[in-house]
Amino acid sequence: MVVGSDYGSMALTVPKRERAQLGRGRVIELGAPAQGASHNHMPRSGSGRDGPPLATAVLLRRLEGRIDDLTKAMLTQIRRELAEYADVADVGGQAGTIRLVISTFLAAANEHRPLLDEERAKLAATGAEAARHGFSLPTLIAGVELGIRVAWLYISEEARELRPKDLGVSALEELGLTLFNFASELNASLREGYRAQSEQLASRLPTGPVGILTELLLGSPSPLDEILTRAEARGLNPKADYGLLLVFGRNGETEGSRVSDVGARIHQVVPSAISVRAPFGAVPHVAIVAPTPSRRAWETSAGRTAGLIKDLPVQVLAMEPTSGLERLVDSYRWARQALRIARTKARPGVPLWDRDLAAYRLLQDAGEAERTKFIHLVLGPVLTLTKDRRDGLLTTLDLLELQGFRPAAAAAALHLHEKTLRYRLNRVEELTGLDLQLPQDRFKLQLALHLLKLTSYPGG
Repeated sequence: MVVGSDYGSMALTVPKRERAQLGRGRVIELGAPAQGASHNHMPRSGSGRDGPPLATAVLLRRLEGRIDDLTKAMLTQIRRELAEYADVADVGGQAGTIRLVISTFLAAANEHRPLLDEERAKLAATGAEAARHGFSLPTLIAGVELGIRVAWLYISEEARELRPKDLGVSALEELGLTLFNFASELNASLREGYRAQSEQLASRLPTGPVGILTELLLGSPSPLDEILTRAEARGLNPKADYGLLLVFGRNGETEGSRVSDVGARIHQVVPSAISVRAPFGAVPHVAIVAPTPSRRAWETSAGRTAGLIKDLPVQVLAMEPTSGLERLVDSYRWARQALRIARTKARPGVPLWDRDLAAYRLLQDAGEAERTKFIHLVLGPVLTLTKDRRDGLLTTLDLLELQGFRPAAAAAALHLHEKTLRYRLNRVEELTGLDLQLPQDRFKLQLALHLLKLTSYPGG
């Protein structure tokens, strides 16, 4: 492992409290090794004969003091770069999992040992949980790689504080090797738990087309080619054109069992439709898959389907037909990631199409830092108001945008007098400097309102 070594040449400084704890009250000279000794034979820390060298122990203690910052940094990076993680509403649960992994690493590193059996079991349980919640194995491993990258940046940052530089480099090299070994054990444990749980879930699936599509859309340990071969054997043409609908509750709710039961009605319109229930993610939903002879036929079926269920508290996202089951998987992943936007745009009885959301998906793919900065530039003064005032103005702006910036229509939708609505809009213009008569300012406001729904920002 190649490690940078530009750390300066001052003496190693260890705070008195840390030095006492690490040396169990003994004063340990760290300015230089004893005569005839090398840095590879430094005094060991208070963790015992098998503990890490003192400089490494200091580095670990510094990391322990920043475990909250490290957890937050990993969570932010993973959710920013991996859509499957960002699709999950349970941010607290994800943070807890990350903290467990960090704590496990620190415990093993402090004792200079490989993982214990009980630690491997806990990590395997984390992999099993990921499988139960529909994560793909590549996404799970990609999350580990991102986390390790962030951890290495933090370790490097803390190592720069150690002096002299050769001791800092020595600690960085040793802890880097420890992190590399831990990552290998972590991957193995996660994979073991994931595969065991996936096989258990697969054993419970129906043996027909429903089971095949469930494996394809929600994840499976089986290779894609093997699943496609089984699909053809069970009557699903891997190369046919397929249409895809995602049915979800209004406001992202499942509305009891109605979402999962909607397939019975859809079969009245599309008898060949197959329903796959996806209860996890930020927006629980049911995926409806059906072979279709043409785009026009599918648009007709989607429209009739949305009309048939308009009395239920559900909405429909329709995807353009795709050629083959492999592309259907890509289409489903796109649709699943778009559901957070779709639930703010869909209307009962009218299918919302993927083409209607394409521009918003580009906004969704922007990093959270960029989204937050834009929101702050456009709506910052509004978002700093008290919650009641802020929410009142944001609701007004949402309805105004939905009604095509027609004040009379927005006032009617809000059950307000038009003068009251105009007063609120004047207030927004005073706070933000926007002129809502100008097309460019309306466009900025539209972008900010849509980004607000995708960002962990006050009012979002």
